[in-house]
Amino acid sequence: MYWYEDTSKNDVVLSTRVRFARNLAGIPFPDALDDKGRREVCDRASKAFDGWERFDFEKLGETEKNAYTETHLCSPQFASSDRKGRILLVGEGGAVSVMVNEEDHFRIQAIVSGLDPQRAFDLACAADDRLSSEKIAFSDRLGYLTACPTNLGCAMRISAMLHLPALSGAGELRRLAAGADQLGFTLRGAFGEGSDSLGDLYQISNKSSFDGSEQDIIKAFSKVIGQITEAEMKLRKQAAKDSIELEDRVWRSFGVLSHARSVSYGEFARCWSDLRLGVTVGIIDKPDLAVLDRLLVELMPARLCLRDMSAADPAKRDALRAELLRKEFN
Repeated sequence: MYWYEDTSKNDVVLSTRVRFARNLAGIPFPDALDDKGRREVCDRASKAFDGWERFDFEKLGETEKNAYTETHLCSPQFASSDRKGRILLVGEGGAVSVMVNEEDHFRIQAIVSGLDPQRAFDLACAADDRLSSEKIAFSDRLGYLTACPTNLGCAMRISAMLHLPALSGAGELRRLAAGADQLGFTLRGAFGEGSDSLGDLYQISNKSSFDGSEQDIIKAFSKVIGQITEAEMKLRKQAAKDSIELEDRVWRSFGVLSHARSVSYGEFARCWSDLRLGVTVGIIDKPDLAVLDRLLVELMPARLCLRDMSAADPAKRDALRAELLRKEFN
């Protein structure tokens, strides 16, 4: 099950992701491989992950590639690259994906709904076990050998997608980012490095995997997420006490999404953030978080274009988004 289809939701954490970087021993990293070499890696990956869906990014159109980025099954860098010999493998009902020939030969990632780092880790480990017949590049001194030095060691990145409207509204994000940095974590936009926030969504992930085991990283991650969640919920409760301004904002956003005839994704994301906040503090009781989080992904530009190719025109896309919102809310 894709993370956004799950009904088990968290007030602050939309999803948790665990990602492993793995490379084949004795073979140059993807940047140093020629087209033939990368395609050979793709073939070996397909054998290891037999039965999984395979998507050849050389043959996909821009809309299809962007749709996989919107669902976080692949990175924006992977989707936008013109490198030959890139495939995406998807298994476990969409919960696990493998980017082949991104920065490393294999980027295994598992994404689950809400805050559940252990489940994401277990899913990623099960996928990693499929490479047991391959010799993976490893050093007793450095751990897994990877293209980026920050991925050495256990080569694990763990991240969470956080909804932080109260901290953002209070101007606390710079202080939060500085505190996370001191603890070895980085706060970024919704789509990782170099991206902006969208709908008050932020990603937090560990900066390095070199020091400590996977369980050490999970423990530190859970502690940081706990601190951020506590700070966010405290500010939400304060905002709800003087709720006239917040109440008005939430109901105005509901009015826009339930009645408008044209809604851009940027406007939708702003209203979505207000509604999600309103639901968690009890101002409004519908739609529930499961519906809101599903809409967050399903109404993205590329996803809408796949649903209806006329949505390639921005004006028609905004009209279609508004139509789908009216049906959902009414």
